[in-house]
Amino acid sequence: MKTELNYLSGGEYGTVIGITGLGERELYRLEDLGVCEGEKICCVMKSPTGGCCAYRIKGSVIALRHNIARHITIELSPAAYKGEAAR
Repeated sequence: MKTELNYLSGGEYGTVIGITGLGERELYRLEDLGVCEGEKICCVMKSPTGGCCAYRIKGSVIALRHNIARHITIELSPAAYKGEAAR
């Protein structure tokens, strides 16, 4: 199932399949952080205020604002459907 990254709940994960609607500067920054097509990404924690979320990608934890994460399309992992946490 495809969804936007910002809709992941804590422990859910998937694979990045596309990034759209961002400028060149934001795309380069995401690439520097390891966010690119084919990479697995897991939601580690959501901010109580809803402004940003922490994600694990390539062994690092990064924070992305909601307005950036909504431009990243992911394919949910089948295990995410069952509510299993990423390892």
